[in-house]
Amino acid sequence: MKSSEEERKRLVETLEKRGYIRSKEVKEAMLKVKREDFVPEEYKKDAYLDTPLPIPGNVTISAPHS
Repeated sequence: MKSSEEERKRLVETLEKRGYIRSKEVKEAMLKVKREDFVPEEYKKDAYLDTPLPIPGNVTISAPHS
């Protein structure tokens, strides 16, 4: 299993290749901020999928490409 850091780097590379990340500042922020810190424990394994995830309050955290 890949580490969260490896998964984060992979996601950022993918989003950059697809043109969603266009600035150095956004890329650096996405590499620094741990998305798994914002989702409930049961979704941490999915933190670096490019999909919205449920968070408390009956809402979702947006997909990274959004």
